Amino acid sequence: MSKKTVLIISIILFSASLFSGCWDKVEIDQRAFVGVIMVDMAPPGYEEKVEESVKNIPGIEKQTGKMIKVTYEFPNASEIAGNDTGSGGGGGGEEEKGGISSVAVTIDETNRYIDSRLSRRLFFGFTQTIIFGEELLKNPDKFEEVLDYFRRAPEFGRSMRVLAAEGEACKVAEIKPKNEKLLFRYIRGILENESSNGRISDITFNEFITMLSANGDSVMPKVTVKGDELKIAGDAIIKDYKLQGFLPEYDSFYFNALSGKRKAGSESINTNGLTVNYLIRNTGRSIKLINDDPENIEVGINIETEGVISSASAGMEIYDDNFIKKVERDLNDVDEESCSFVIKKLQKDYKNDTLLIGEYLRKHNPSLWNKVKDKWNEVYPTIKIIPTVDNKIRRIGTVK
Repeated sequence: MSKKTVLIISIILFSASLFSGCWDKVEIDQRAFVGVIMVDMAPPGYEEKVEESVKNIPGIEKQTGKMIKVTYEFPNASEIAGNDTGSGGGGGGEEEKGGISSVAVTIDETNRYIDSRLSRRLFFGFTQTIIFGEELLKNPDKFEEVLDYFRRAPEFGRSMRVLAAEGEACKVAEIKPKNEKLLFRYIRGILENESSNGRISDITFNEFITMLSANGDSVMPKVTVKGDELKIAGDAIIKDYKLQGFLPEYDSFYFNALSGKRKAGSESINTNGLTVNYLIRNTGRSIKLINDDPENIEVGINIETEGVISSASAGMEIYDDNFIKKVERDLNDVDEESCSFVIKKLQKDYKNDTLLIGEYLRKHNPSLWNKVKDKWNEVYPTIKIIPTVDNKIRRIGTVK
């Protein structure tokens, strides 16, 4: 190779190093790290005002539709640099919050509108939670459209948590948690208490979509704004992309056991006039087909728990084996009655198979499923679902 050729190659390589680079690079302090997204239907009357302002534009009637309000909550960069509790660090000891809303027909449009009002670029790589407003959940066509956007957009992870707001989802952005500086961490911390609470459902976006895809029925935890706090308890029942109603907190405790999502929790029972608190450490659930007659299907849901007596009435003696067996039987009776009550709600009131009985039959009893699948919506409310609960007290504490 001649010296001239070597010189030319060297010049080309040197030039490439000067002019190359990340053309779409965005510095970290220029990003708005969206932690929580809240989606509501637009305020009443907004559609009419928008249509009036643009009604003379050619072809505008093909671009309008039901409007949604999207609220993005993100921390300031100083909050990320500072510590988790909000004292010291980059935050300077002061509480700083970020958040912005926009109204449009689609989420893509709200993103573009936000770009014209925000000095930083929205970044969804670390989005933790999506909260859907109650009115949006009552509009199945719009809710399905919104879900489709999150399902297709590659920047959103499937492990995002989904929540249903009682009322407007955007109200969540207005709270100021006392013990957490970052809203998404506050929400995530409450959801993680599911491992000990038993009344909280922790549903990922992927789980929610999978349930919807199976038979059109799904569920997500309910979030309620209470002053400067959030309460996550109870469940929103969804069928064919539409909100049917909310299960209260008490019912969610047993729904989570029936669906196999409850890991722990506690409940009290009055036995022989004495109050005993049972702390659940482990829960298992299984389904079995009892009767495969297509006209008289019976399915059993077996729930087994292990736990300890965490407290009891002062001065009572709980070391008698007969008394412990009596507590277990009383717990079983109450739990089975409560589970039957929840099952009745799901079958009769909501006609919602969020327990995935149909999916169980499809996988484990395909011959029976093939006989009823075309009329499952009519068959499901009539089948007999029998809960059986077996609570086992393993320890009674270290008092004696």
